[in-house]
Amino acid sequence: MRFLDKEHAEWDIARNAAAADTVFNIIQQRAGAFLSAGLYHFHRQCLFFDGSEVQSGSMVNTAKIRLWITHKGTDYSHYINIVEGLFSNPVVLADYGSLLSATTSGGGILQNDVVQDQYNEIDLNAAGIGWLNIGGLIKLALRGERDIDNENPGSSFDNAIWYYSWAEAGKEPFLVLDYTPPGGGLMKNPSSELLAARFI
Repeated sequence: MRFLDKEHAEWDIARNAAAADTVFNIIQQRAGAFLSAGLYHFHRQCLFFDGSEVQSGSMVNTAKIRLWITHKGTDYSHYINIVEGLFSNPVVLADYGSLLSATTSGGGILQNDVVQDQYNEIDLNAAGIGWLNIGGLIKLALRGERDIDNENPGSSFDNAIWYYSWAEAGKEPFLVLDYTPPGGGLMKNPSSELLAARFI
């Protein structure tokens, strides 16, 4: 997992840039956007999960991302959203621009609902489940609602969350799947799987 960071004093330049300033691989991962010391900070998160642990052709019934969140911003009426993983492997600076077009929400969490210093779950909707590459490498991204909607409040704001990466044992991100294996049929009990975020 990585997050792409872009900072600038002008909203449009920061948000619409073709490339990030930095690709961060640190224990405290970030997603969303905020204004601090006159600079707009945009963080677009890239998440990898190993879908090969689930049999190809399985039908996913429900899915959720589980994050140990350590900080939530003060934009309590805004969301952090799952979006399609339109980034490369490995992540490069230009993926920041690629993710600009990832605006469909695959599920989200309202900042007001986030509880700090514990696991929080973000349910994937039908669109999000449709992006899951079961049997292969699963790529999902996170963006803040203000970033997606191009909503500049023109004053101080914090539509961002911070959370632990794969490197923090016991607090790493997971993709939680409830699925029916191929040929299992609807009468069979579904299986559950925890897929830990990959280091890529």
